[in-house]
Amino acid sequence: MEPLPNTYTFAKSLAEHVVNDLFVSTFEDPVAGWIDNFNGPVGLLTAGGKGIIYTL
Repeated sequence: MEPLPNTYTFAKSLAEHVVNDLFVSTFEDPVAGWIDNFNGPVGLLTAGGKGIIYTL
């Protein structure tokens, strides 16, 4: 940890190395079929289960 001034920069450096070593970028971003969250489908399922949505 000597060249880094504090533990935050040390941890950030470690995380950046992990991302660099284990993850690769994609040709087209985002990947086909990729969504960033499941809030939309979960909301529809919840509303359907409660009987709020009669027809879609």
